[in-house]
Amino acid sequence: MTESRAETGSPRGGFNGWWLGSAMFVLAVLVAAVLVVVLGGGSGSTPGNAPTSTGTASGLPGTADSSAGTSGCAGSAGNANVPTVQPPSGIRWEVLFTIAVPWSSDAGPAVRDGAHRRCYQHSPVGALLAAANLAVTTQCPGSDRTLRDQVLPGPTRDAMLKAAQTQPPQAKQPGETAALAGYRFLAYSPNVTVLQLAYTFGGKYGMENYRLEWHDGDWMLNLDPPGGSVPGQPLTSLAGFVPWGAV
Repeated sequence: MTESRAETGSPRGGFNGWWLGSAMFVLAVLVAAVLVVVLGGGSGSTPGNAPTSTGTASGLPGTADSSAGTSGCAGSAGNANVPTVQPPSGIRWEVLFTIAVPWSSDAGPAVRDGAHRRCYQHSPVGALLAAANLAVTTQCPGSDRTLRDQVLPGPTRDAMLKAAQTQPPQAKQPGETAALAGYRFLAYSPNVTVLQLAYTFGGKYGMENYRLEWHDGDWMLNLDPPGGSVPGQPLTSLAGFVPWGAV
């Protein structure tokens, strides 16, 4: 089971992503922008249900090679089993600008310097940690460096980088933004991982898609995936997701 430790002594349970801050939340309702989760009604079943499959890389749609690949700059190769039933073990939670973000001594990020968080294991767990961290660090103070170094070039990345340089994101207060609630892998290969992160805010659920690509020895976020970005979707429950967060 996940080891949950918020290491600065701040309140637990707050994976407060900037893309769900008050202003971005209003923007999401209006235009369903990239990286903004729209929270509201939707379809689903009972809360808290997790997938029932055991899950390896080859057992997911769209996967190819099931090997974990090279270690990456995190320093360990890990294994190729996709954690589709239980969340990964050994996860710690570190408060960054009032936001709890996950890390692991094995899977990364090996470099944790404020919003500059990189060097992930070349494995499904490494990709999951990269998605959870990049969801926050592309939207928080110092995001221009993350967008420049850890996001693949493209129109969306370029627009976000320009906005971050001209009007840097401001820190939010605890409780103003969303909390990470779960995840679901859609596909995994050593080169590409597609997964969804689920969030809770104000008693409602929402989810966002993330595409990670292995590039230059690390997982990088692609904000302009083939076929275009998928906007955030509302959920009525966590059915189909592995529950996961700083609790």
